[in-house]
Amino acid sequence: MQLLSASETLFALKKHLSAASSIQIAVAFLSQSGLDQLNPELEQVISLGEASEAIIGLDPVVTDANALGYLVEIAETYPTFRVYCHHSGQGIFHPKFYVLQGSDIFAAIVGSSNLTAGGFVQNVELNVLIEDSIDSEAAVNSLETFVGLKQLPDVSPLTSSILNIFEDYTRAAKKIKSPISDEMKSLSKMLDTEIAEHRQVEGYEPFEGWLGLVFDYIQSAIASDTFENKDLYRFKDEFQQRYPHNKHIEDKIRQQLQILAKRGYLEDVGRGRWRKLK
Repeated sequence: MQLLSASETLFALKKHLSAASSIQIAVAFLSQSGLDQLNPELEQVISLGEASEAIIGLDPVVTDANALGYLVEIAETYPTFRVYCHHSGQGIFHPKFYVLQGSDIFAAIVGSSNLTAGGFVQNVELNVLIEDSIDSEAAVNSLETFVGLKQLPDVSPLTSSILNIFEDYTRAAKKIKSPISDEMKSLSKMLDTEIAEHRQVEGYEPFEGWLGLVFDYIQSAIASDTFENKDLYRFKDEFQQRYPHNKHIEDKIRQQLQILAKRGYLEDVGRGRWRKLK
């Protein structure tokens, strides 16, 4: 574990991005200047086709609508990249959390740095870097935490309709300078309503990417209520075709099984054996 300043955080992110095949990001604030600090490495990782995700807080004063639009464009180009948003009249979404994985690397950074130039360059920030193996407890806990963030009731996929409302929201925030004005309260309520509707219309399901793949095989290819690691290992070639850049398929399968157990979908009965609970 290491403590990092803003510039050290940027260096660590770019270093691990160069070896990663996926990234999960959860931040309160986003700016185009922050994305520029991480590119081209960020887009290169997204282009590899493993499940990368971002959850962005819809703060009308700080989060940049143009930067959100850029992420939506990237998601349209690379369908394995998913963008989510959070907005609530009850409180702001405030994590600063980055999880990076590759064939044999895991790293997580959590602390105070948003995905902004301030968070990486200008501000006084403090973050913790954790590095471990991909099937370590730290890796499993980090990914399970990210799944939990996606399950928050005020998180939904970022759609074009949500983005359009948010663009109006940011324009109003710059013009009015008061969060309690009638226009700001109306736009905030519109965002909350749209997010709630899209969670239902989109059939929102947090099990995507690797986690969704392993969960689907457990449900569809394993008839028994109890099974062993080796029952999933026999589909290793199919998993490899889905994620050709991953060279540690069995480690990745074990990681996902541990996450599903932490989420209450499986019981770990020991020695690589599992029982379905849902």
